[in-house]
This record gives sequence, structure tokens and C-alpha cells, in this order.
Amino acid sequence: MKKPSLLLLHGAIGAKIQFEPWLPLLEPYFTCHTLDFEGHGENSNTIPFSIPVFAEQTLQYIEQNSLNPVYVFGYSMGGYVGLYIAQNYQNKIDKLFTFATKLAWSIETAEKEIRMLNPETILQKVPKFAQELEKRHTGIGWQQVLQKTAEMMLDLGKSPLITENSVKSINIPVQMGVGDKDNMVSFEETLSICKNISDANFCVLPDTLHPIEKIDKELLIPQIQKFFV
Repeated sequence: MKKPSLLLLHGAIGAKIQFEPWLPLLEPYFTCHTLDFEGHGENSNTIPFSIPVFAEQTLQYIEQNSLNPVYVFGYSMGGYVGLYIAQNYQNKIDKLFTFATKLAWSIETAEKEIRMLNPETILQKVPKFAQELEKRHTGIGWQQVLQKTAEMMLDLGKSPLITENSVKSINIPVQMGVGDKDNMVSFEETLSICKNISDANFCVLPDTLHPIEKIDKELLIPQIQKFFV
């Protein structure tokens, strides 16, 4: 029996390489696909970052690889991209699982988040993270990635693309998850969107922080398998 296709979408300042440890646990059940969003990882495109740009790139990948429709798992920003596609492009995604996706955007929220994206501060205070970002983003370079991400977040703060009203157009099964120790994403903001999607469920992963490297794969991947299979 042919395995269903699962497209994994990474988060802000992330890259597809971050899913590599997940693949051995997912591949018994799915044919897995990953991509680097524009300007991330090995992708060297220098166009401005935006959710619509990443969504269009994702749709092109789905079309080019004959995945339409496809299962999608979106971590953090990847979940935002998935929701944007689901509400604006019907019949492109079959099921969507978002995890640790920031949904409550305002100018104040954006300004708070971009304070953590200052390259000089990262170099001074967390040099090991700077080294990791440098290895992760070989396309346009990690400092440009941070700058373009900050600009995108400010745009989202001014004009959020996912709202309680906009998601009412989503007509596919959706699972929305969050870690119970996530300092960036709250239960409340996730539930406020989840309850406005006609076929959506909410789940909480115990003892889980926001960074993808901190997520217990042994806990989350069974949830992914259960939802999609």
C-alpha cells in the first residue's frame, strides 16, 4: 500500500535540516517532503520574506511534486503558512497539523519578538546559537535571515493574515498543538483560532518548550501519526 505524502514546513529562522532527526520516526508511515523557505537554509533567494511568498513557494512545491492534495505539518511559522494556504487555496491541503504556531500578532507582539533577532546581541550573548545559525543558513546568510524575518514580523503585527474570522473558510481537518511550557505561544491564542475552524482539534504536549530541538519527538510524532493515518 502506498504511503501518504507528508510535507513538513519549518519555522522562522529555521530550515528543513531541523526535521532530519524526525524522518526515521515518520518514514515508516509517510513519504516525507521538506523544503527551505525562500532565503532560508540553502535557499539563496533574497526577495522579501512574507507568508504569501512562502505559501506560493509551498504551492509550487506541491504542484511540482504531484502532491496535490497533501498532508502538511507546520511547525511555528510553518503552521502559519499552512493555515494561510488552507483558508485561501481550497483542495491543496488534505489535512493540516500545526504546532507551536504564533497566532496573536500585533505591533507590540512583533516588537517584542524582533528584539530577540538582533545579530549583534546574539553574537555577544549566545555565540553558540550564532554558530548554529551560520551553519543552518548557507544561502543568504543568517544575519540577512534575521533582518528579513524581523521585517516580516512587523508586517504581521500591522496586518495579521490569520484571524478568528478568516479561518472560518477552512474546510479541512486541522489539528492545532502547543507545548505547555511554550513562552512564545499561548493556549488562549491557539484555541481562539482553533474554535473558529469547523473541523479542528486542540492538543497540548506536556513538558514542552517552543524550540523545535526541545520538542520530544517520541511524544509528538505519535500524535502526528494518529491524526494523519
